[in-house]
Amino acid sequence: MPIMGGLEATRRIRRLDGETARVPIVALSANVLPEQVAEGREAGMDAHVGKPINPRELLTTIAACVGVTNDDPISF
Repeated sequence: MPIMGGLEATRRIRRLDGETARVPIVALSANVLPEQVAEGREAGMDAHVGKPINPRELLTTIAACVGVTNDDPISF
């Protein structure tokens, strides 16, 4: 990201007041090492999807973050 990275953006969002601070945040990153994913979680990210992006994985992850519990919430 040109102005700040995803970790700093996440930290700033989590410091906001109200519902805005609880918006789901999913990392889309080529940084897939366990320690890199853990760093995102520690910053406040809800989930991580590695690149290259698998559309089904991304949509399933987003559905889980917003509470969709259907066995197959995404149909292509």
